[in-house]
Amino acid sequence: MGKKRTREKGVNRPAKPRYTCMSNVYHQKEIAPLEKKYRQALNAKNYEVADTLLRELTKAQEEHRLWHHRKEKVRIK
Repeated sequence: MGKKRTREKGVNRPAKPRYTCMSNVYHQKEIAPLEKKYRQALNAKNYEVADTLLRELTKAQEEHRLWHHRKEKVRIK
């Protein structure tokens, strides 16, 4: 049995950059925490705080709608 030949491996291509819409980033950073606080306030029957959170949430959702229509992309990886 003879010696096995090994060949040198080539260099891999660099990873493809990943992008996401700016509206997704805004939703993750602004809307999702507000929704969580709002649900927690309702479960705790703290309706005064829930009312103020709902107003903040609707303003944030209006801003999110604007971001969604712009379709700006942000690099994530």
